[in-house]
Amino acid sequence: MKTLGGLGPTIIGVMLGQSILSAFFIFSRLYTKARINRSMGWDDHMATFSWVMLLCYSAICSHAATEGYGQHAEVLGVEQAAQAAKITIIGQTFCIIGIATSKACVAFFLLRIVVILWHQIVLWVCVIAAAVICILCALFDFIRCDPVEGVWNPTVKAACWMGTEAFTDLSVGVGVTSVICDFVLALLPWAILWGLNMKKKEKRIIGISMSLGVFAGASGIVRAIELKRLSGRSDYTYESVSPILWSSTELCITLCTACMPMLRPLLNKIRGKVSTDDYRGYDKGMSGGTPGEGISLENMGNSSNKRKKGSTKMGLNETTIGVSAMGTYMDQTKRQGSDESVLINRRMEEGGITVITEIDTQSKRSESVVENTNEFTRR
Repeated sequence: MKTLGGLGPTIIGVMLGQSILSAFFIFSRLYTKARINRSMGWDDHMATFSWVMLLCYSAICSHAATEGYGQHAEVLGVEQAAQAAKITIIGQTFCIIGIATSKACVAFFLLRIVVILWHQIVLWVCVIAAAVICILCALFDFIRCDPVEGVWNPTVKAACWMGTEAFTDLSVGVGVTSVICDFVLALLPWAILWGLNMKKKEKRIIGISMSLGVFAGASGIVRAIELKRLSGRSDYTYESVSPILWSSTELCITLCTACMPMLRPLLNKIRGKVSTDDYRGYDKGMSGGTPGEGISLENMGNSSNKRKKGSTKMGLNETTIGVSAMGTYMDQTKRQGSDESVLINRRMEEGGITVITEIDTQSKRSESVVENTNEFTRR
């Protein structure tokens, strides 16, 4: 018999709100990268996948709430409590995977910026550590007992090679690893910014916007504490609500804070500071596109002539501008308003790369004037 009571409405309300909030940031990020910057990277795909995991987690836990999750087991009865616990445990798998991929999302973004070896090593350690322990935790909850029903139904006699207390310790380990990764990913940008030749105000703005992940770390700390307080599976449907909600909160905060540094171009467009074309071709060199395609100048005059790639026609004038690939990329990214573009530019400058842009300008009108002058002189 389906019943909604106890903390069930709270579970549905909190998770629905978190899903909507994170969806706003994710779709704003995707719009900015796809329509304004015209570029998508692996970090964007990871962010989208993590949000899908949060959405699945919220939907499954909300369904569990309608089955009695959030109420005391003694109120529900053994069979209904086991069914609610089963649904919740399935939902946790999506959350654990989402937590791992959300850390990878932030790390992949930073990997596109850093050039120092130990920075790269730290980021890859975070990605691998979070992935390994989260996969183990998600897997062990389904293979540690035979039959598997013994995981969520205490009345089933099952042979378990990992008891409830040991699995709780593993879950706490996931929380601790997640917290460490959150703080590393939040503080590492300051180490990157520290040695760059930038204005202090600019450093503070970028550093703060990229360090909001500390709030996700704080949520992870609370979740780990709540997990440690679990007394067992006897009243799992009620006692596990708090860590369940803190898990979704951590994932939601990670996604929102990971998207914030990307949204400055969108804000600038809304405020009317720039047009969409100002961001076209952004970050192609970093996202697998083709850098150096050239910057198209606007036609001013004869629009019937077919525009060529890397050229523009202005009335009678036909000017061809040839730009080197790296020179074009640097010029494009300098006009970007996002924190990502600023750091990429600084990375190139600090790396000691000298960029030489060759510009070859040909004017057909000038040649025509010279020919007409020569003809007039001969006459």
